[in-house]
Amino acid sequence: MAVSGTYTFDLAVDDILEAAYRKAQIPIQTQEQARIGRQLLNLIFSDWANDQVHIWSLDYLTQALTITVASHTLATSIIDVIEASVRDSDGNDTPMKRLSHAQYMAIVDKDAEGKPSQFVIERTRSGVIMKVWPEPLVSTYTLQMYVVKWADDITLSTQHAGTIRRFYPSLILRLAHDIALENKAKLIMGQDGKIMEVNGSTAEDRAELWQQYTLAFTKAKDEDRDRADLKIYPARW
Repeated sequence: MAVSGTYTFDLAVDDILEAAYRKAQIPIQTQEQARIGRQLLNLIFSDWANDQVHIWSLDYLTQALTITVASHTLATSIIDVIEASVRDSDGNDTPMKRLSHAQYMAIVDKDAEGKPSQFVIERTRSGVIMKVWPEPLVSTYTLQMYVVKWADDITLSTQHAGTIRRFYPSLILRLAHDIALENKAKLIMGQDGKIMEVNGSTAEDRAELWQQYTLAFTKAKDEDRDRADLKIYPARW
């Protein structure tokens, strides 16, 4: 029997919501349930970003530097800068060193001018600010950056989920667990005097979902690792 020969399997948000509610053993019947599911998906992606799960959100960006301007506010979609180099007018790239806040503060002459060779990242409430040092002496320098971006906001059930195929099982299980948390069973006393859980997910159900999620997530994350021999993660404050 012939195989399909295609590699385009994909799940829209409504497919993921349906699968998650099914695993949580809760029928999805209302628009409010769908809204809660989308909200939980956005929160899951935010949590995954904190756990360094964003390989599919890496992007290569360039930005022209301005003479004597050290501070640059990056797009609101950017979480962090992983690597950076400065390109001169001849097209040659020079790697830049990332500084800690303490190292940057130790620079005596922050207004020094030259070819930028170092940078510091300030992650503020309104976005990421990148400061380069020395300040650009000429206007022909261009930043070359690998950045990590937030997953696209999920606002409609017809949208793509914003992740990659191998993370679907763990995403569905995590969403099912979080949905179950939103629908905890009520505790009542049975006729035999024992406490019972009814009309919702039990603690045992949630524990099982979390265990399944942890296993699936770990497998997907390990598979999504960087294949380089050395991995360096920037310090974050």
